[in-house]
Amino acid sequence: STDGVTATDNITLRASGGTSDVVLNKAVTTTSGTVTLAAGRNFTNNLASNTGIVPGSGRYLVYSAHPADSTEAMTGYSKHYNQTYAPGSTPAYAVSGNWFLYSVAPSLTVTPNGTITYGAAETFTSTYNGFIDGDVAASAGITGAPTVTVAGFTATGAGKRPAGSYATTMGTSGDLASSLGYAFRVDNSITGTLTVNPKDVSVSGSRVFDGTTVAAAAALTNLSGVLTGDAVALGGNGSLADKHVGNAKTVTTGTLALGGPDGGNYAIVQPAGVTADITPATLNY
Repeated sequence: STDGVTATDNITLRASGGTSDVVLNKAVTTTSGTVTLAAGRNFTNNLASNTGIVPGSGRYLVYSAHPADSTEAMTGYSKHYNQTYAPGSTPAYAVSGNWFLYSVAPSLTVTPNGTITYGAAETFTSTYNGFIDGDVAASAGITGAPTVTVAGFTATGAGKRPAGSYATTMGTSGDLASSLGYAFRVDNSITGTLTVNPKDVSVSGSRVFDGTTVAAAAALTNLSGVLTGDAVALGGNGSLADKHVGNAKTVTTGTLALGGPDGGNYAIVQPAGVTADITPATLNY
């Protein structure tokens, strides 16, 4: 412990050994330069807030083991993990400003999740667990993205992953980084989900006036939005808005449904995704 130190330049106080603490009972004060306090284990500032370290026009660096076991009693500082004290050396990220530097090396697990439409590129949003000292993803300065491993699949006719849900895990940490010094660890017991939703298609067609409102699948031959290579068929019957001749009449789907080897990867857009023309009938005399 220290009962106070006053200087006009740099000050370094070090407690060597893995169980050695730095305890401030009186202020450490300088008019300029850097105050460096290096604990082998814990740092305890027993003074009122912002009175234990007085760097004047200079700054301070405090090294300890873990924020949970330290009493900083200072404000307006930055922090970093996985940083031990090296005499005569200052971390490149800490060349200015006030810092608390902790030797603890916390690591985060990553859960990748994604929701896409069938045929789209696979994208993921990660959630992180394992934060300490009140940190969250934003304050931890996380950038980059992991590589993601997704459960296997049998490709569709278009060569795509079919609609459905697939388990995901973090493959590697990729280019993930944290400005606070967090590491990222692979844990295959932690799984997320990639959800592939069916792709919307619109249906249209034409038939001759027959006095009814029936719109049979055989007349609705245009499927817009199906990927090249996919085999999709339409079956069932819909109902036209009315029985009269006209263009682009809305069709209620009724029993209309998509089938074929790749039909499950698509959904008919409702309510305006199915239309049909009714053309005049030819009268024979």
